[in-house]
Amino acid sequence: MTERVGDLEIGQDLEFQRRAWAVQRVAWIGMLLFIIAALLGLLGDSGPLSNATAGSEADGLQIQYHRFMRQGKPMSLTVQAEVPAGQNTLRLRVNRAYLDRFQLDQITPDPESVAARDGQLVYEFALENPAGQVTIKFNMRPEQGGFVTGEIGLDGSETLSINQFIYP
Repeated sequence: MTERVGDLEIGQDLEFQRRAWAVQRVAWIGMLLFIIAALLGLLGDSGPLSNATAGSEADGLQIQYHRFMRQGKPMSLTVQAEVPAGQNTLRLRVNRAYLDRFQLDQITPDPESVAARDGQLVYEFALENPAGQVTIKFNMRPEQGGFVTGEIGLDGSETLSINQFIYP
């Protein structure tokens, strides 16, 4: 509709303008929510909501991992285990379905052996110090997107579950 304002004829559509403003507000809110999600760690491997820990040092097994990862981007999973006095080996069980979703780049320290048993991989580590805490680090890359659940435990004890989401 064309309207005359002073010497000018101005075309305006107030209903269209109101809809455009509403769309702009929704877009601004969406961008703000996206930025907040990124800062909190919901979109990657850094931020307060991305880093997680399963278990505790008091329980003898603790796993530090990222809840959110990107497909193909390197990540690490750290396992800290308390070794009883006199024990010179440590056996760590990881469910195979979990590891099948990753490209395993390196395990530090190197395991002495790896055996498949009951849908799990059992890593055996020789210990230099027969008592105390051992830290094992898995460096890997997610190969598939989606939700993934892992179960990790020491041989002869309960397992801890970890839940992660891999962005494609």
